[in-house]
Formats: sequence, structure tokens, C-alpha cells
Amino acid sequence: MFKAFKEQDIQRHTIFFNQKEFENKHRESTILITGAAGTIGREISILLNKSKVKKIIFFDQSEIGLHNLKEDLSILNQNNGKLIFILGSIRDKIKIRHVLKKNHVNLIIHTAAYKHVAILEEDLYEAIRTNVEGTINLYEESIKNNVSDFVFISSDKAVKPISLMGMSKKIAEIYLDSSKNSSDVTTKIIRCGNVINSSGSILPTFMNQIKNTKSINLKSETATRYFIYADVVATSILNIVSSDLNGKFVLEMGNSIKIKQLAKDMIENSKFKNININLTHLNKGEKVYESLKEDYEAYKSTKDNAIKIIEDHRKKPFSYVKEILELVEQNKKMNLSKVKMGLHTLCNKNSSLK
Repeated sequence: MFKAFKEQDIQRHTIFFNQKEFENKHRESTILITGAAGTIGREISILLNKSKVKKIIFFDQSEIGLHNLKEDLSILNQNNGKLIFILGSIRDKIKIRHVLKKNHVNLIIHTAAYKHVAILEEDLYEAIRTNVEGTINLYEESIKNNVSDFVFISSDKAVKPISLMGMSKKIAEIYLDSSKNSSDVTTKIIRCGNVINSSGSILPTFMNQIKNTKSINLKSETATRYFIYADVVATSILNIVSSDLNGKFVLEMGNSIKIKQLAKDMIENSKFKNININLTHLNKGEKVYESLKEDYEAYKSTKDNAIKIIEDHRKKPFSYVKEILELVEQNKKMNLSKVKMGLHTLCNKNSSLK
């Protein structure tokens, strides 16, 4: 079933990893990947495992995920450098500080996040602790421990966000935008859409429904989404890392895909017959249409067709670090009504800047 979708025009470009360019820049680097056992982190880990670098640290809060990654990389190991697997959370600032200081980390690729809209709509505290506070922990300790490059993986949900998940990723973007000019850390923000076959994503969800219930629950007849393969995301991220480009980026997604058509195609390609499509409703926080850039943003092409730079057309400089740190403190106190209000206020203020 998956093969049928591989042949579709979900991602239009064949992506090649500029391994030589990456190694020329980072051969002597110690690299930390957060969320290393996750969908994107795992693909990055596999690519880096094939590259000649000084040291790679695989950091994840999932014990079984880290174990499985270690087992797989031990089979695939082509790296002459040192591979280190560390169990921990980006919410633990003491652990982060210890890891960065002990290992003299040069490059952080930050993929760790909570990503599922419906779950986070019911748990704002966890969304802020991980997606906002965790990012702040990493960035603050990067500054203190002489990290040279910081790469943050964001989401299309952060653009014109209506969900708590999207707003938490947007606030993390705003924090980095507010902080990077007063920091010596080279900061890159990379947005991408829905990663195909990631845990909880639409394809495995539909597959399970077809297999177990002989039906598909469709939340909207008109909803569309951008899709991209994990290996394409990982390759593009590392190509951005190895380039001299800085700022904010978006990965080429091709055209957005209508979820209803995706459901029909999955039914057609399944071995099961007489599969019904049941129309339900979008969950709270879910959009009908996703976007990849804000109204005040524009694309600038790069030499790589799979990567675009996002340019901010607003002229007014801004800094919301103080407000974001206060939001994090209110979250620690479980003042969630203030946190929610703060999220909306910060996102609206940022969008209204000219």
C-alpha cells in the first residue's frame, strides 16, 4: 500500500545529501541531535552515521526508542567517530548543561517536540514545557557553552496558528528570532509539513482504520495538507546545515494534497473492498488548510530547489524574550488561563508588527 503513495507527486524533487560539503564543514564537530529516536531525528542520525564527523550524541527521552536506534546504528555503523546515546529530556536544563559542557558540542540539531494537535489541545502545560521551555533551555545553554550552530525544526502548524501545538512552535520561533541577534550562535529555523508515516500521522491512521474497521473516518471533505518524506526532510536539513545560509527556511512540499482524495486512493490500493468513508469533523485546533509562510513573509530561492529562504518584510526590530520567559514561569505555576492568554497575545502582537 505504501508503495502506491511513493509513486505520487507528494515531493517533487529528488534530494541528494551533499555529504562532502557537510564533512568539510563539520568533520571536527561534535553534533547533538535532540529527539534522535523520532521520525526526523532517526533519519538524520542514519545520514550522520554515514558521515565522517568527530562525535555524534543521540539524545532522546524515549528509552526504548534510544535502544532501538542504538541497535540499528550498530548494524549500520560506518562512522569512525564516537557515537554516544544519552537518555534525557530537553526540559531538564541541568542535564542539557552537563551534556553540552562535558562533550564540547559544536552543532545542535533540535528535532525534539510534542507534535500532535489533538493531544496538546488538552494539555497546554506539556506543550509549553517541551516545545517552548525545552527550546529555551537548549538555546540558553548553547550560548553559555560555546555552541556555534543551532538548528531548530519547526512546523507548518506554526504559521497563522490556531492550535496550542502550533502556537507553542510559533512562540519557540519568536523566541529564537528575538534572541539570535544578541547571540554568537548561528541560528537556523526550518519549517516542514506533515512527515509521511510518522507515528500518529494520517497514512498509518487510515491504514489501521481500513484494516480494523473496514472504513475511514474523514474529518473534512475539503481539508488539505502538505506532505513530505522523512528522508527528504533529513537530507534537506543537513544540506542547510552544511551551507553558509542563515535565517529561516521552508522545505519544498509540492502542492498541498486533499485528504479526501488521499483516503480514496488508499481504499483503491488496499486489498479490502467495500470500504466506507465516514464524514466526521475536524478536531479543535485543526485547520482546513495549512500554510507555509505568514502574510509578512516571502520566499527567496536558493541553489537547491528543495529549499527556500523565508524573508521577513517587517522593518521594526522586536524582542519578546521577557514576555516568553514570563509565559514559561506562569506555566510552571500551572496558571494555564494566563498562559493561554499570553500565547494568543504574543502571536497576535508578532503578526501585527509592520
